[in-house]
Amino acid sequence: MAKSALYKETADDPLGNKLYLTSYRVMRHAEQILIDFDLTFHSYLALYYIDRIPRISMKDLCEYIDVSQSIISRTVSNLESKGLLKKAISSDRRKSELALTSEARKKLRKASGKLHELSFIIRHQPNFRISETDLQLDLISKGVSVAKDHPILRNTSSSEPGESVIVRLTKRVSSAI
Repeated sequence: MAKSALYKETADDPLGNKLYLTSYRVMRHAEQILIDFDLTFHSYLALYYIDRIPRISMKDLCEYIDVSQSIISRTVSNLESKGLLKKAISSDRRKSELALTSEARKKLRKASGKLHELSFIIRHQPNFRISETDLQLDLISKGVSVAKDHPILRNTSSSEPGESVIVRLTKRVSSAI
């Protein structure tokens, strides 16, 4: 999709456009930081959750990172081949538990430090107020949950002739929240 087409789609939604561009830029910068550690964003998140949650299963990891089983399987295989992960058989022999190697812990600590530097720089911009940001992030998180649980853009039809798409979507979102 051409940039101009994307811009035209979001020109009527300045908040959506700003949110998209801001999140994209932050993610791209985070990905550039992680390249220095030979990590992708998914592999960083996998290491992060495996470190934070003892005896996490692959299924739980999928839920935490919010990706498919196939993506987690590829990510875990890649991390294992790099010597960053090891699998252990759990008491329930049908599933394996994941654990970090000492090299992975060092890499995760260094990568996290670099990502925290990015967070520090963002937080210390003039007129930045973390309390306002936390509230906005909570609202965005609720919106994402609504969008995930209620795909409002699919087959949105109106019972009233001439009702705009925005009005229909607003009604659906209001009823979902």
